[in-house]
Amino acid sequence: MGRSTVGTVRGTALSALALLLLGGSVCLGAPLSSKEFGALKKKAKAALKSGDMSSLASAAAQIGADDSERAVDFLLGLAKVPDGSVYAAARDALAKMDSSEAQEALRAKVSRSGSALAKLLVIDALGTRGDRWAGEVLGDAAANARKPEVQRAAIMAIKRKKLVSGVSGLIALLKKIQKKGEDDLNVNLLLETLRTITGESYTEAADWENFWEPRKNSFRRPTTGSVRTPGQTARRKRPTFFGSEIRSNRLVFVIDTSGSMEAADGGMGPTGPHGAGPTGGPGAGGAPPAPGAGSRVRIERAKNQLMSVIDQLPAKCRFTIISYSGVLMMGPGGAPQQPPGTKPGGLLPPKIGNVEWRKTWKPKLMPATPKNKEDAKAFVRQLKATGGTFTLNALKAAFEIKGADTIVLLSDGMPNEYDFRKKKQLTPDEILAEVATLNRVQRRVIDTFGFDEEAGRPHRGRPLPGGFGRGGGTGPGAPPAGFGGGAGGAAGGLGKFMQDLAEQNGGNYTQIK
Repeated sequence: MGRSTVGTVRGTALSALALLLLGGSVCLGAPLSSKEFGALKKKAKAALKSGDMSSLASAAAQIGADDSERAVDFLLGLAKVPDGSVYAAARDALAKMDSSEAQEALRAKVSRSGSALAKLLVIDALGTRGDRWAGEVLGDAAANARKPEVQRAAIMAIKRKKLVSGVSGLIALLKKIQKKGEDDLNVNLLLETLRTITGESYTEAADWENFWEPRKNSFRRPTTGSVRTPGQTARRKRPTFFGSEIRSNRLVFVIDTSGSMEAADGGMGPTGPHGAGPTGGPGAGGAPPAPGAGSRVRIERAKNQLMSVIDQLPAKCRFTIISYSGVLMMGPGGAPQQPPGTKPGGLLPPKIGNVEWRKTWKPKLMPATPKNKEDAKAFVRQLKATGGTFTLNALKAAFEIKGADTIVLLSDGMPNEYDFRKKKQLTPDEILAEVATLNRVQRRVIDTFGFDEEAGRPHRGRPLPGGFGRGGGTGPGAPPAGFGGGAGGAAGGLGKFMQDLAEQNGGNYTQIK
C-alpha cells in the first residue's frame, strides 16, 4: 500500500485542495474578516501551485487563528499535502482551537463517515492536547472508526496522554471488535492502553465494562504505575522476540545484516529470553564463539531468535521477512552515484552492481503454515553479515508489503543512507521524518530491537566505499508530524534513534544486551 498510498495523496493534493481553497463558507463571528480569510486562501493556493511549502504552512497557521468551522474545513484539506511541515502546521493550528463552533466541527469530523486522512489529522491534533474534551473526542473516534488504521491512531493518542476520558470509547471499540471474533493487533493495543490507564488487567470487553461503568465519573488514574493481575479472564500467550511480545498477526520482520552484525557481544550471556548461554566472548578472553544456540555473535543471535519466533507464530498469522545491509555505487571523483533507473528519494533496487543488499523471503504476507515456517527458517539460516546499514530503504520496502500492520525492525547500528538530491548522508531526524510521511496513512506499528553498541567489540564489518561509513549521533530535533509524539530514551546514538522510531510509530523499543 505504501507507494500507491503516497502517490494517491500527492496526486489528489493539488486538485482537491485547490477546490477547497476557492470555496469555503462565510463565518460572521470569526476573528478574521471574509476579506482577510479570502486573502489567506489565495496565498495558500499560490503557495501550493508553486510548491512553496513554507508559505503554505505559514498560511495554515494564520488561518488557524480564525478558530472557526471554516478554518477547520480549510485545515483538514491540507491532510492531502504530503509535506511534513504543512501537516505539522495544520495539526498545531487545529490543536489550539477552543471555540465551541470549531470544536463541534472537529468532533463531527471524527464521529461521522468521511475522509480517513482528515480523521487522522484531527486525531493527531487532539493527541497533543491532553484535556478531558480531547479524550472524549478521541474515544468517540476510536469507537466509531471503521478502518483499523484510524482506530490505531486514536488508541495510541489516548495512550500517549493517558486520557481517562477516552476509556469509554476504547471499551466500546473493544466490544465491537471482540463481537466479530477477531484477535488482532488493535485488540492487543486496546488491552495494553486500558491497563496503562487504569492499572487493571482484563482481556474481555464485558469485564472491562463491569469494572468501568460504576467508576467512570469518579475514577482517578493510579500514580504507582502498577498493574494488577488479570481479572476474570487470563491473558493469551503471545510469541516473543528477544523477550518482547509480538502483538500482531500481520508481520514484516526487517533484519539488519550489515557487516557490524559479525560483532560478538561480550560477557556471560543470559540463559533466559535472549536465548544465549555462557560463551567465551571478547570479555572472557576467547575468540568469537561458533554459530549455534549459545552464540553471542549478533547475526547468529538474531537468526536464532527469528527462527524461534517463527516457530511460535499461530496458524492464523501471516508474515514475511526482509534482510538488509547497504552498498553504494561510486561515480567519477569517488562520489556516491544514484543507481540507474531509480528516482531521487525512491526505493533503491535490491541489487546494486553485483551486490544483493536487500533480500525478501516472500513479496507478500504468507500464512504461518508448517511448510511456510520451514521455508522461512531456511531463508534465515543462509543470511550473512556484510556491507552498510540502509534502514530507511529497508523500511520503504516493508511498507510495500500489503496487508501488514506491524514492522519488527532489528539493527545494531545507525542508518548510513545517502541523499542523492542533497549530496549528503541523511541525518537520523530526516530519516524519522521520512518514515512519518510513509506511515501517515497506514499507521503501522514499528517495534524496534537494537543491540547495545557498548556491549560489543569494535565493528569488524567492511565500511561502505569512499569512506561512507556508519552514521553518527542524533540531534535533539522536534518529532516529525504524524503518528506519535516526542520520545525520550537513551542519550544518543542507536538507542535514541531506535526508541524515537518506535515511539513515533506506536511501537516499543527493546535494547538487546
